[in-house]
Amino acid sequence: HLSRAPPPSTSREMPAGAERKALASQLDAYLADVLVRARIFKDELLAAAMELLLAAPQATVRRRMASYARLLRQALDAGLSYPSLATSAIDTLETWIETMPDEVTPHLDVVFPAFNAYL
Repeated sequence: HLSRAPPPSTSREMPAGAERKALASQLDAYLADVLVRARIFKDELLAAAMELLLAAPQATVRRRMASYARLLRQALDAGLSYPSLATSAIDTLETWIETMPDEVTPHLDVVFPAFNAYL
């Protein structure tokens, strides 16, 4: 007779304090690495990396707002060929303006010129 392990819990519990901080730190480091490496990506890989980065937690974005503003500009430029990426970029910009206006406003001069191509 084989004993079975109990089924995995279906509830999603938040990690405890130290574990949560460690996970957040690992995620932040991973996204920072993708942000750097995205400079050499092309086509679909670049679009996928941008989608990932545009979904980054706001705490991560706040720490690197200048880099994320340039990424947003690049996503808008690439969005001319990848319409879903343009939609994600616009949605992200709207969210940032609503939730962290003090951080994003100084960088809008980097982002807004990308909209000229859509006119």
